[in-house]
Amino acid sequence: MVRRLAGLMVLLSLLAAGIQLGERVRVEGASRTVELVADSETFSELAFKEGIGLPELYKELKEAGFTSVGLSEITPQNLSDSGRALVLSGAEARQILFPLGAKTDLLEETGIQAVYSYVLPLEPGISDWLLERLRLRLGGDRVALIRTPSIIRVMVPKDQLLELGLGFTDEQVQKVTKAGLQVVPRLGNSPGLNGETLKALLGPVVANGRLSAVLNTGKQMLGYPDHVPEVVEVLRGYGARISVVESGTQLGNLSPSGIPEYRRLAEDMMVRVFSLPEWLLTRRSPEEVVDASLRSVLERNARILYIRPLGKGVETFSEIKDNVKHYSRLAEVLEDRGFELGMAKPFGDLTVPFYLRVILSLGVVAGGLLLALSVFPGSIRLWSCLGVAAVPLTMMAYVVAPESGRLLFAMSAAIIFPVLAIVSGIRQWREGFGDAAVPSTTGQLFVRGIVWLVRASSYSLTGALLIAALLADRSYLLEWVYFRGVKFSFIL
Repeated sequence: MVRRLAGLMVLLSLLAAGIQLGERVRVEGASRTVELVADSETFSELAFKEGIGLPELYKELKEAGFTSVGLSEITPQNLSDSGRALVLSGAEARQILFPLGAKTDLLEETGIQAVYSYVLPLEPGISDWLLERLRLRLGGDRVALIRTPSIIRVMVPKDQLLELGLGFTDEQVQKVTKAGLQVVPRLGNSPGLNGETLKALLGPVVANGRLSAVLNTGKQMLGYPDHVPEVVEVLRGYGARISVVESGTQLGNLSPSGIPEYRRLAEDMMVRVFSLPEWLLTRRSPEEVVDASLRSVLERNARILYIRPLGKGVETFSEIKDNVKHYSRLAEVLEDRGFELGMAKPFGDLTVPFYLRVILSLGVVAGGLLLALSVFPGSIRLWSCLGVAAVPLTMMAYVVAPESGRLLFAMSAAIIFPVLAIVSGIRQWREGFGDAAVPSTTGQLFVRGIVWLVRASSYSLTGALLIAALLADRSYLLEWVYFRGVKFSFIL
């Protein structure tokens, strides 16, 4: 009787698993758009070496199946490299402006100090833009125009100043949008960045109506620590997706400071990003890169593929052509697998309701009860009492610690059902192959072996379905929480 009730509970939990897994299939099926994003910085460098202009480059990327271009912010380093501004440490500024330590009226006027950094605009009309953007990023108290119109003092070290993002320009954005591509701005956090700051930085992108997703760079999320809610509100108002980059191990995601706040406020805006680092692209063949990108979509629910140029399997001076050819193949394979190319869509709301969690967990308890009865058949009354007590205890676990309780039951399923498969298989084998029931032919032995294997496998499959259903929510689709219970069960 106890075995029958436990078996019925397992069957009921499988029905609940079917309901939840069906909902997961529906949610995943509604998010079948993959966005191919080309890294503008690295592709532009290749195009420059080959004498290809940006309009032609973006046109070729568009024809290859790319949807968007990842734009990095203009930095003082970019302005220095292009000769549009001179960025100096305080010591360098004193040496250049006042050689041999000469003391002049200019030195007295500017008060140049070695501990600060200085920017000297060299292009007409750039001084006001630079001053505005530096104040936007660092605050007015750390940036000052100390001599009109040529010297801007910045109270940060030169190495930090060179990498400071200053936002985007209309010219930079329009080169992308004229090719019919979307823009994925790469933004880093800065002290005091708030909603108004973000609006100013994204102004050229929004004005051109091509904002797709925002890719956070650096070790802090935008707006962290004080302005995350208003930054999220601005991004939500723009309809932008928030990119979540998976870790290098492909287990979970990178977690810059501020991620918990973003998860709480904007998980419905988040899209997982797959990107191979440049050093790895020099070691993998084009076929391996295409395969890795495809598997990230199929197996780990990446919906944005952030793509840099291949470093292996391409010919010098025809690298753009070869990259376009290989990444065109990736676009074709994705479409063959039923995915669309376009702006990535976040996964819809997916949670495991309380009542389904309880039913699924009781199915795990019932599996444990069947295992206990198989190993200790003489203690039926004890196991029956424990089985009855498990019902209120399971519900209490989900009230007191819902996430920990869910992981506990999932881990228990990973241990119980494979062991139950082995124990029940051994028992069946012994019962079916007593001295009086030895198979008379090889065929009979083969058939019974297949029956034994199917029955044992059904127990393991039951455990797998219960685990999949218990963890079938958006946090696991995006791999904010990564289940390691199966590996733990192997250790045990």
